[in-house]
Amino acid sequence: MTNRETLRSLADACEALSGPCRETDALILRALGRCPHVKTVAGFGGVDPRVDVCTECGEEDPFDFARYYTASIDEAMSLVPEGWQTLAVEQSHDGAEWIWRLYPQYRSDLAVFGQAGSAALALTAASLRAIGEGL
Repeated sequence: MTNRETLRSLADACEALSGPCRETDALILRALGRCPHVKTVAGFGGVDPRVDVCTECGEEDPFDFARYYTASIDEAMSLVPEGWQTLAVEQSHDGAEWIWRLYPQYRSDLAVFGQAGSAALALTAASLRAIGEGL
């Protein structure tokens, strides 16, 4: 599976979720080429107690560990590629579904969207599709 296909598959998986999923958050990190090891940090007692280190890959940036993309709009927003912006955010009348549309600046003909049970899931799905468009 190519990286673009992986991102599309993860976007579909986000849309199928009924709520936040830490496993999906870690899979997103892996697809983006970042450390997927959510709970394998050591530190707090090493040379610099402010730095966490992944015991699997040695990554020394605590902010590269799986974020709560599927749970938080703020975290999902961090996935939106540079140069892309929100075209529209819609919620169904019964409040059960959200649609988040993104498009690249100066190209409103190329829009992607995510449709899911929460705004964070919808934005995460749309962002993954936008990242895939840039590949």
